[in-house]
Amino acid sequence: MKDSSTAIISDGKSMFYAKSAKGSAPTGGSLGVIPSAADFPDENALQKALNEHIRKAASRSAEGATIAIPTADAIFRTDFLPSTDPEELAAMSLNQAEKDAPLPIEEITQSYEILETADDGTLVVSVCAPTAVIDQLRAGAGLDIAKVERVDALILGIISLLISKKALTGRGREILVAEEGDNATLAIIDFGSPVFIRSLGETAALTASDVAKAARLAMIRGKARRGDGAVINLVLLGAREKMAPLAEAAPMIAPELTARVLSDIMPDGEAGGVAARTLEGKSLNLFPQEWRNKLAETTFKKRFRFGILGAASAWLLLVAYLWFWPDIILTKRAETLTKRVKTREPAENSVNDLRNRVRIIDRYSDRKFSALEVLLEVAYAFPRGGIELTNFNYSGAKSATARNDVSIQGNANATRVAYDFVDALEKSPLFGKVRFTNGPTFNQARQRYQFELAVEFKTDDAGGAAK
Repeated sequence: MKDSSTAIISDGKSMFYAKSAKGSAPTGGSLGVIPSAADFPDENALQKALNEHIRKAASRSAEGATIAIPTADAIFRTDFLPSTDPEELAAMSLNQAEKDAPLPIEEITQSYEILETADDGTLVVSVCAPTAVIDQLRAGAGLDIAKVERVDALILGIISLLISKKALTGRGREILVAEEGDNATLAIIDFGSPVFIRSLGETAALTASDVAKAARLAMIRGKARRGDGAVINLVLLGAREKMAPLAEAAPMIAPELTARVLSDIMPDGEAGGVAARTLEGKSLNLFPQEWRNKLAETTFKKRFRFGILGAASAWLLLVAYLWFWPDIILTKRAETLTKRVKTREPAENSVNDLRNRVRIIDRYSDRKFSALEVLLEVAYAFPRGGIELTNFNYSGAKSATARNDVSIQGNANATRVAYDFVDALEKSPLFGKVRFTNGPTFNQARQRYQFELAVEFKTDDAGGAAK
């Protein structure tokens, strides 16, 4: 484990850095406001300002650094997952994060961190963010991909810092409202573990009533797993002139609750919290897969060049000494080939690991037998005309004497049309036995034949089964 770590954070407006070392207080400062087109209308002036900003940031992270994204650019989710296996937890957390992701899963980067472990499962916090935003933060920090040690979330560094300073006690349910640049973040923390995190938008537009309402809703979503769920602490972190009016939210949340405003912790101190998390070996890492692929490609090219050089050297040695020590040369050649095979083993293991993860994700994502897919299959079986569907029930209920996976009610202008519909359903790859449970019976008032069908999914013996 490293003895020191550097962190660069962004609140969406400015950048700050801090260096933390074991046994000493962190040191840091501001890297200034991130240049934007609003400040530099001239394109050349903007590029010059960006280059200067990147140069300044790079000078603080020559040996590598952890970068942390602001809460406004990320989505947080805390779940209790029924597993303790790392591979299953990774697949489950990704599957849960995909439900909240505003972009296709290919365009986001997701990671998780274990908060608590129990006999029946694991409490994890999952974070996902657009890969493009993460890459933009890296570029603004002046870091090459190989220099990025870890990608963390700013709010987790803030929580870690406040716990170390005893501002958060870790002894019950606590609420934190932290200022991040122009935005504010709400966090519900139970016994030191964040169970709910969300951006509240611009701090200047917030009122105490907004904070109280958001906190009450958050406490409903982030249910307490320990204790009675009573709030014992409300911490408001940020500029006093912005946070002091929000303190009136305390009695709206709980009658006896009082708020504590912290305005003496600077953003570089928050960067120190992120750096401390890296020293502690926290596992959350939003390091995009694209970066990993580029690093692997660079490593492969280096190894390939060394391999070519080694092969050329071996060939020269073979030519030079073939007549003198043939047995020795052949032995050395075999050893070289063995080493090359071993260098490919990590890549093979990585492919096998990825294949296993895909299988796990596929197991949790199969929707072949969902109600919507079954209804679509029923629609495909409709005759061209003369039939109406009046009721569709997808229950999957089974008994000792009958199975009623799908129940369909409808009417037809002729019995032949109803029987044609049954024949079409029986030809479906999803359905097995299809039978009339009622009708077709002629309805004198409507002048149509009414019927009711019971449809079963195919069993394993027939080539498939409902899930």
